[in-house]
Amino acid sequence: MREILTEYLADWVKSLVDKLLENPIINLIYFIVSIILIYAFSVVFYNTYGIITMISYIFACFYGLTRIIDDPRRPIYWAVGFIFGAVAFDLFTQHFISTIRSGDIVSLYSGLVVLFVIVLFYLKSKEFKSL
Repeated sequence: MREILTEYLADWVKSLVDKLLENPIINLIYFIVSIILIYAFSVVFYNTYGIITMISYIFACFYGLTRIIDDPRRPIYWAVGFIFGAVAFDLFTQHFISTIRSGDIVSLYSGLVVLFVIVLFYLKSKEFKSL
């Protein structure tokens, strides 16, 4: 397991260095700005949504760092996707479950409306995360 992880990490570092050497000045600027953006968004995620969202955002950004250097707007797109995902999860846990608990027809209908909004947020989250 350790060998696989070190080999994967070495390939990741090699691809990052290769990407930085393609156009060193511009790509280094993109890299530094991206690190600053990732840090800023991770602080916001930690303060607003918790540590799990922050860690998953940081992991996703560092996993796709070579893609970020190609398009420096990606940390922003991915942050918006993570925000939509966190809001959808919060809507599901806080509003949908509590709405359908009473069991009458009005609460079931409003629960379906909340579920529809949750699905829309989730789909938009996936769209932004795939950019």
